Amino acid sequence: MATRKNTTPEKTIRKKTTAEPAIVVENAHKSFGRQVVHEDVNLSVPRGKKTVIVGPSGAGKSVLLKYILGLDQPDSGRVLIEGRQMNGADDQSLEAIRSQLGVVFQGAALFDSRTIFDNVALPLIEKTELSSEEIEHKVMSQLKALQIDEAAAKFPSQISGGMQKRAAMARALVRDPQIILFDEPTTGLDPETQANIYDMLEATHERIGYTALIVSHDIPQIFRIADRIAILHNRTLIDGVEPGKVQNAPSPWLKGILAEMKKWK
Repeated sequence: MATRKNTTPEKTIRKKTTAEPAIVVENAHKSFGRQVVHEDVNLSVPRGKKTVIVGPSGAGKSVLLKYILGLDQPDSGRVLIEGRQMNGADDQSLEAIRSQLGVVFQGAALFDSRTIFDNVALPLIEKTELSSEEIEHKVMSQLKALQIDEAAAKFPSQISGGMQKRAAMARALVRDPQIILFDEPTTGLDPETQANIYDMLEATHERIGYTALIVSHDIPQIFRIADRIAILHNRTLIDGVEPGKVQNAPSPWLKGILAEMKKWK
């Protein structure tokens, strides 16, 4: 690893938010054999906001993320990322769209045989033509911003679960994506560490202003950082629920769903 240079975190300038959503899923239907997973699912994720998707296990939350990443497609319907259609796109178009996305996978998904520095640097090495000095600067800037720069030379097994999540966050941010997807970002963590991860998520969002789509079972704690909530239940999705109103849902049907949330953890 090269000699460290200036690692002061840089504030990335983002486009101003507009009325046009960053992510749109329109009329998505999906079945696996006789099992219907999604039936006329519609989702609109506002640019620059934090949208949380909740729902019971097996409701199709991960399938929805796969649509957005281009790893799976709905049987019918459309998936748009920043106005560009994801499903049906060719490989070159998919790669261009994916360059705008960062992902924090469930369980962090770090490579055990690589140091934290190398894990975070990997997207830059594989997907950019930056010099080693430029890569080092970007990686160390993110690690410093997330307060894990002292762990740069360590392996994942040598740091705590919370620090692993921070490293995964640094890797997701290192290419300056417009959108970040979080798949169960606090799974397996104790309550105090969960709260720290949420604080980190809010701090990075405030600093950078990316669009966040967060899948979580952590109810009701996840609601404190959400700008909007989408509930995936019984093959369909209720979109645009305001966190402040989630406990006082006017619809008896929605009230019943919210009552079930305690069982979704």
